[in-house]
Amino acid sequence: MTREPWRRRLRLEGTPCPGEAAVLTRLVYISAVAIARGQGHFRSELADIMAACERYNPRAGITGVLVYDRGRFIQMLEGPKAAVEDIYARICNDTRHAEVTLLLNEPASERLFDDWAMAFANAGDAPLPVKASSGWVELDRDGLLSRLREIHDHQAVMNLRSIQPSP
Repeated sequence: MTREPWRRRLRLEGTPCPGEAAVLTRLVYISAVAIARGQGHFRSELADIMAACERYNPRAGITGVLVYDRGRFIQMLEGPKAAVEDIYARICNDTRHAEVTLLLNEPASERLFDDWAMAFANAGDAPLPVKASSGWVELDRDGLLSRLREIHDHQAVMNLRSIQPSP
């Protein structure tokens, strides 16, 4: 994958030096958002989620993307297997998520979101085909990864710091 010059390279702690073998895991899940809407609750909770990702993920060697799509979260986590499994277990027990469904869990030879501790994309803002904002569960592996790459490549991601709770 060719990177544009403006893309930053995220330095992850605990990751191997160039040339050193690494076992990466890629995990994708979908969940129903269980955050109350109105009075800034959703925005505040989302800011908390992203701030936690920014603090924890670089130390754990985790990268990925969190997509919000009409009442659902779709998230891809990439990193060391134990760290990815730990985060996924916490998500499964997090009251902000309901009906957590695993879509993909596989070894990975490279990261798709190596420049983000956790990117965020609103599928409604992403320049994707209309059908792309639905049918996540029905996608096969290649379709799922292709849609996530398309979100990344079209720069439909927001900087972690741009999502701040409303006063």
